[in-house]
Amino acid sequence: MLEEFHLNKKTHLTALLEYVTSEFDFDFYFTENNSRLYAQDEKTLKRFLKQCRHIYLHYDKLGDINGLIMVWKSVGGGKERFYLKMKYRDLNVARNLLTILLWNIKSDVYIKIRKDNSTLPVLRNKGFRFLGGRGLQILLVKKFKPREEVSFKYERDEEDED
Repeated sequence: MLEEFHLNKKTHLTALLEYVTSEFDFDFYFTENNSRLYAQDEKTLKRFLKQCRHIYLHYDKLGDINGLIMVWKSVGGGKERFYLKMKYRDLNVARNLLTILLWNIKSDVYIKIRKDNSTLPVLRNKGFRFLGGRGLQILLVKKFKPREEVSFKYERDEEDED
């Protein structure tokens, strides 16, 4: 089950923090003052979530979190970019989270991941393209293309009047 997550005063972050810290992920961080910060406590997780838009959680049949995807706003060097951050238990969950997110986002999105990340084929399949690399990490981008409005208005042809 997929669910959009909203951070508010009544939000209990215990289950989300437990999921995020259950297994270390080199690619699940945010930067602040040129330092990488990994969510290791509720305070850091809240700081991370406050900078995010479009947060989705994926739950298994027992109601436990088994996937998280979010768009993190990064401002630096006079540029504003939106970075994708995700954590998942298996590639099917990653694929589902990406599909939902890409349907609901209206801006270009970037993801910086390690070259050996298992999500790379899924990202390429979803239209992410290589933009650059440095060291062990690569930068991918998915350009936003506005969808055309679909009109359901039916116009009758002269042939229909028989």
